[in-house]
Amino acid sequence: MTFYQSKQWQTLRQNIILKQLQAEGEVRCWFCHKPITDKYDIIAHHVVPIEKDKSLAFAEDNIVLVHHNCHNIIHARFGTYDRHIYIVHGAPFAGKHSFVFDRCLPDDLIVDIDAIYQAICPTRSGRLLNNVMELYRHLIDMVTVQNGKWVNAWIIRLLPYKAERERLAAQTGGELVHIDTDFEECIKRADGKTEIVEDYFRKFQA
Repeated sequence: MTFYQSKQWQTLRQNIILKQLQAEGEVRCWFCHKPITDKYDIIAHHVVPIEKDKSLAFAEDNIVLVHHNCHNIIHARFGTYDRHIYIVHGAPFAGKHSFVFDRCLPDDLIVDIDAIYQAICPTRSGRLLNNVMELYRHLIDMVTVQNGKWVNAWIIRLLPYKAERERLAAQTGGELVHIDTDFEECIKRADGKTEIVEDYFRKFQA
């Protein structure tokens, strides 16, 4: 289990968010000073990185709340390579790709099965599924061992099953980000492809 997956960190992060909500009625970004309207867009950032001073890992006065995008800007601005791995999951048509593309940096690595399929087989032939999954697993291995010069890694998956999400997070050390768009909105965006949305929500485990 990584530091960011630990119960102690998750509890502290949630308490900091709740304190700001109770004090100000909203969560406001420390970096850009704008409200953070979506809960999955909240990053708890260490002002003094824990790599520099581990004693400040759980010090509340060293932790501020920022947007995902602002967090990336902070690290790139100071030329640091404090890599982060995000596992962005949720229903079909929930907005996972938009979330990632709005926040990723030019040197970030995006692992997306749909994009792999499109790159090697635009017709999405089922006969090439093994090839697609082999390429996906190779990229996941690269993320896991942090091979390459990428800054952050974004893994985009449906992952309706809790055990599957937790297994991928444990393997990669990634932070789970759930894009929790509701069923009605996903159906509205599906443009007739309602079966895959319905199938996801039948399987989903919170």
